Amino acid sequence: MERPDTILAYQDRVFRLAHLVAGDERRAARLVERAFRRLPAQADDPERVLAAALLPASGLGWPWRPAPGASAGGLAPAELRALRGLLAAAAPAARLQLGARVLLGLDLGPAPAPAPAAPWPRRAPDGLGLRALLARDLGAPPADADYAELREHALLRDGALRPARAAELRAALLADGPAGERARALRDAVVRADERAAAALAALFGGAAPPELTERLLRQAGPRRGWLSVGADARLQLALCAAVVLLVAAAFLLPGRRPAAETPALAAAPALPPAVLVERARDRFAAAPERGVLYERYLAEVGAETWRVERWYDYAPPHPLRVEVRDATDRTLFALATDGRELVQGQFRGGRDEGQLRSREVAMTPAEIEALLPILRAQPDGLQRFGRREIPNLERFYLDQASSAPLADLGAATVAGRAARLVSFRSTAPLPPAGASPASAQVVLAIDAETYGLLEARVLPDGADAVGVVRTPWRAEAHDVLAAAPAGTFRLP
Repeated sequence: MERPDTILAYQDRVFRLAHLVAGDERRAARLVERAFRRLPAQADDPERVLAAALLPASGLGWPWRPAPGASAGGLAPAELRALRGLLAAAAPAARLQLGARVLLGLDLGPAPAPAPAAPWPRRAPDGLGLRALLARDLGAPPADADYAELREHALLRDGALRPARAAELRAALLADGPAGERARALRDAVVRADERAAAALAALFGGAAPPELTERLLRQAGPRRGWLSVGADARLQLALCAAVVLLVAAAFLLPGRRPAAETPALAAAPALPPAVLVERARDRFAAAPERGVLYERYLAEVGAETWRVERWYDYAPPHPLRVEVRDATDRTLFALATDGRELVQGQFRGGRDEGQLRSREVAMTPAEIEALLPILRAQPDGLQRFGRREIPNLERFYLDQASSAPLADLGAATVAGRAARLVSFRSTAPLPPAGASPASAQVVLAIDAETYGLLEARVLPDGADAVGVVRTPWRAEAHDVLAAAPAGTFRLP
């Protein structure tokens, strides 16, 4: 790629990051010019090199203030002031690392180990520390949460925690009782703060590079063979493409391009054509690994309804499984389990008496269960009525639409700590009947590169006035392939 092409490809994204780092458009422009001057002619990853070169020589001052009436990605005025205060106090390297993670999907810093019993810092030293402070102020953690705990959960979310400690935290997240509740509250605080900060930064620092900066960069690059000028149409197309990439990156909180340290199998998402990827996701158990136990938990939200789907599935024959659907109060609405050998169990809450959980057990032969297995592992499938509610299978809802729509490949990402591929399509029914569905929207799906599970579904409404209004009807809270399942997993109480 010739230098003018590189400038046009990266200038807007790099400028956004520079604006966040410097806090002032003029200083941001100077940082961008310096970064492009230092960019080698043959850089393997130009965006990473440019981003890393944005660290200012001096960290004095950060004069940025939001413009009156500026969209803040859903933050209340007090929350916006807290965000600005944390960014202003943070070291420039901390703003650089956080901004690169959110705006560009890059991990620029090492993954430092959490500091045990460290006090809350007044000035975030790095991006991880800044995320811990944001989790404290924007994520609603437990009142006694400490700095080291939130740093640890941020590392776990990125897949950068030491394997032994990561295993301990995952076990705590699955535990019952106060310890498990606390671990999940800490994790949720980090997730909430990451999402809210990403939406706010994308809204507040989402502008394009000033035209005069583009002119200076192109003059700095010098003439090229066949280079005449940048037409208005080309600039508009580049700006629109950059805006879409930024919105998708912010929506999915891309935490970096490196694989998780403790999961080498997820080092790279296979570059399958989008249509093939979707078909594998629709029939993901047919192309599953030969061993290991899949554990996944999803949060689903449509309209006023919220529910969780939890699934255990043993990839090894005879493929025991367990699926549960719980409402916002953690009541079981639907449960199904089989040992794969002789028993199928079901639980269902509905009918006239929603308070009653009905149970049934059916003895079957291994051959009968094997024949029934494709239906069992697709549960909860279709639109199922639980009392007066309609609880749709959102996996099937979105994958079925994607299978019959023109698809765009948005590349690799890390979602819920997993290597994934992003695909998008335009939908005229982006939410199930129970939700308040916009007339048309772009739907972005994140599909796991190893298991082909649907990790997340994002709905981005059409229209310039809807920028930043993003719904997440379906997202993974946990998704992993374990060596084994705890005893008693595949038996309902």
